[in-house]
Amino acid sequence: MKWVLGGLLLANLLVLGWGLSRPAPDLKKVDHEAATLLLLAETHPASVAAELPVREGKKSRQMLMPRTRPPATSTLQPKSRKRVVTVLAPRVGMPAESRGLRFTDTACRTLGPFRTKDLAEQVAEQLASIQVAASLRRITTTDLGGFWVLMSALPDQRQAREILAKLNRAGFENAWLFRDGDLVNAISLGLYSREENARRRAQQVRAAGFDAWVKPQQQQYERYWLDYRLEPGRHLPPRALALARRTAMGVREYPRHCPGDG
Repeated sequence: MKWVLGGLLLANLLVLGWGLSRPAPDLKKVDHEAATLLLLAETHPASVAAELPVREGKKSRQMLMPRTRPPATSTLQPKSRKRVVTVLAPRVGMPAESRGLRFTDTACRTLGPFRTKDLAEQVAEQLASIQVAASLRRITTTDLGGFWVLMSALPDQRQAREILAKLNRAGFENAWLFRDGDLVNAISLGLYSREENARRRAQQVRAAGFDAWVKPQQQQYERYWLDYRLEPGRHLPPRALALARRTAMGVREYPRHCPGDG
């Protein structure tokens, strides 16, 4: 037992002596290839990616830390605003002369609507190739194109621009000035497809201390139809109808009263 304890004591003394005999490390010497440690908690949350050199043999490569999003309070450059005026398309559905009719009630048909005469004539030629003779008919229709929210016209453009600037400062940034036409020097606060939305907007403008009113927009437009005859209950062949729709999207076949019907 004494020999075991003596051996352990001798081993400890040897280790201690070996450690004391080593030269002290030079703390001023820097290994430039050693990896640099960066605490992420010490970086600003809005900073860009930190580049950390990573040892790879005798060479080093750059490792990018993921970018963090800028804080919500950061200053961003405002986007440039572009004024967009939306013109509502006329709502074209079943023609008045077709309402209440079934295909079995009449031998006459109409195909449309076509926005231009050229498109209608192209489809008429296609129908002629399958022995369907069609005649061209033009109609002019007045429809409700939407609802303006307006401020009445000012005496001159200088006063109108002053009111427009006040509207913008009040938060109505989409307001714009009519510079010509029937509404010259009036101010628009939007064109709405639904009357209740227009009236809600006008109420918001009045609550801010400005006068505003709603004006329905009447819109006139021309459309073209192709009239032809088929046996009662029959339709255009599906292939012919599909070809017509490829030429002019949105066209449909409707029954209509034949000329001279009571």
